[in-house]
Amino acid sequence: MNTLAKKAAADMTEALDIAELIEIFFFPVCILLVAGILGQMITVLIKKWIEKYLHDEEITMKYVMARAVRGVPRSWIIITSINIAAKMLDSDPKFADIMDNLWFTVMAITVSQVLSRFFNGYIEFHMEKNSDMPKATLLCNLVSVIFYIIGILVSLEEWGVSVTPMLTALGVGGMAVALGLQDTLSNLFAGLYIIAGKSLHLNDYVRLSSGQEGRITDITWRVTTIQTIKGSMVIVPNRDIASSTLINFSRPVQDLGILVKVGVAYDSDLEQVERVTLEVAEKVTKEIEEEIDENSAKVRFHTLNDSSIDFDVILRCSRFDRQALLKHEFIKELVKRYREEGIEIPFPMRVVQNVGNSGEKSTK
Repeated sequence: MNTLAKKAAADMTEALDIAELIEIFFFPVCILLVAGILGQMITVLIKKWIEKYLHDEEITMKYVMARAVRGVPRSWIIITSINIAAKMLDSDPKFADIMDNLWFTVMAITVSQVLSRFFNGYIEFHMEKNSDMPKATLLCNLVSVIFYIIGILVSLEEWGVSVTPMLTALGVGGMAVALGLQDTLSNLFAGLYIIAGKSLHLNDYVRLSSGQEGRITDITWRVTTIQTIKGSMVIVPNRDIASSTLINFSRPVQDLGILVKVGVAYDSDLEQVERVTLEVAEKVTKEIEEEIDENSAKVRFHTLNDSSIDFDVILRCSRFDRQALLKHEFIKELVKRYREEGIEIPFPMRVVQNVGNSGEKSTK
């Protein structure tokens, strides 16, 4: 038995020539190593170039193009080198066809990825430049789905799968699917209608006909998400948004006026009252509202009341959900300054004179 085992081992050693194996695998392995290193170098260079010359805060066309091809050259180089190396190892025509189809599939999917990233970035770029254009994930998702479907269909054609019968079957079966997905499709088209109508944008503060109000955080293919002041999320179907009456406090302009009613005693110096009130308004506006001109506040006296001279303080606020904070800080600071300046905010009082039978008057 030992003699037979030694003889078999000797035969295998003769059959497997080490030099022959090295000659077969040397060039394919070198191609793979060089391709991996080259792909990684290109990826790192693109990443460093983006970090050095471009910034995420400022979206430009250069940034859009660089972000679209990030990581893709490495995939292209690696799949191409694998295809070449595999053909060098096996000369079977069927195996070569399989590798070509695999290479084409990866290229088609990655090209779809690049186009999807580019057009999504292009949409985002124009959204940043054009404030009238609504921002939403629905449009970007639709663009991505369209390009990936095209990439998959082209890949199937390359593998010999006929796409035409599939499209025909989808067209016939689409009617049955549409009937079963009426609610979903109505929300989808309502979302597209909202985006195309440009009546709602992300971060707009709205109040629904149901009384719920908050800031729009996203418009997806099915629902619109609204965040209330308390921090809770309200999920509203797109068709309800499109068909209902709502108030958009952020349009046509973002900033809005806030009215604060104040009253001072009759013996107050109204010039001093106006000056101090405006100083307080400018100080609070400067601290809270960086986007608003600090000199935008106004004071308007309007009523000689029973116990006070009443006036309105008009403040400007950049966002609807900041008005409570602005009022809060203004009233605190105003009461503090009035006390320092000796300006009285009177309690409600009424002087009543009673005339008795003797003709004497008494005051209460």
